[in-house]
Amino acid sequence: MKRLYIGITLALTSAALLSACHRGPTQNADGTISLTTATGNMASGLNAPYFVALANGYFKDQGIVPTIMEVSGETSSTSMVSGSIQLNYSGSSAANAAVQGLPVKVVASLSNVSTSLIYTVDPTVQKLSDLEGKTFGVQALGDSYQEAADLAFQAEGVDTSKVQFVPLGAGNRTTAIASGRVAAGALKKAEAQALISQGYNLRLLLDLGAQGIAQSTGGIATSNNFIASNHDALVRYLYAWLQGVRFVQAFPDKASEITLAAPEMQATAMKPDVLLDSIKQFYIDIQLADHFSIPPDAQTQLLDAKKQFLPNVKSGIAATDVYDFGPIQEAEQKLDASGWKPVEQP
Repeated sequence: MKRLYIGITLALTSAALLSACHRGPTQNADGTISLTTATGNMASGLNAPYFVALANGYFKDQGIVPTIMEVSGETSSTSMVSGSIQLNYSGSSAANAAVQGLPVKVVASLSNVSTSLIYTVDPTVQKLSDLEGKTFGVQALGDSYQEAADLAFQAEGVDTSKVQFVPLGAGNRTTAIASGRVAAGALKKAEAQALISQGYNLRLLLDLGAQGIAQSTGGIATSNNFIASNHDALVRYLYAWLQGVRFVQAFPDKASEITLAAPEMQATAMKPDVLLDSIKQFYIDIQLADHFSIPPDAQTQLLDAKKQFLPNVKSGIAATDVYDFGPIQEAEQKLDASGWKPVEQP
């Protein structure tokens, strides 16, 4: 049963896609390639491998000149198709866009177990089914937080057509949930802990990870055109990102320090302890996906769930239209063969 949305759903026609201006990555005079990555939330430990790879020269070693910017998952998917950005860290949103017909694919999955927890401050909400007829806050329609809610509601038998999803934006989502502007919302553990420390009386309704609910978390996505036309650059980008991941795992405190020092992080007012908790949540405290990929049976499971709940699903869409883990596996094999190990910088 299709859900009720507040906001505009993603729906681009073939004609619009064909008329989109394809601006590809920039080939620089020195042979390097400039690539732009979108993140749904700059103030997140999810981005730590990027900032580590930039600061430690991993991208430079691969001939990549990277830029990162905060863009909602829905917008970044259409921007990847137009070529104004090349990659995003909103794999779930990109997968949703692919199911709806956009030529984009998820090329890496950080974890295949949900890291979301559903919280409320509404005294009338004691269980998930109490959210029928109420609002649920997400960052952007079709993002990973909405997908987490979908999966939780499905597991608990909640009629999602009776739940109103409200896009709150990256900067307002957590406080809107904690202050009761919406009846409930999905938070990461570190986000919830930070809000509770500020005095908000959040109540946990469901821990998706503890229930073993599968979800692709922290994915990387790009356009079909970029995969086909810039395969080597994509593999080199993922190689540097993997180096960043391994550094973060080995030296989370140093990774937090590097991330916090990045110019893009200055406007977020992120506190060091909150950032470190967020980094640990994404890269230390969870089981990372084997080879940063989703197994074929899980791909089918996730795709079936999306087909059930998403509007405007493209007819005949298959898992191969949504996922392509060949590039990340190639990058991982090359990194393993190199014998490279992370070394803490002074």
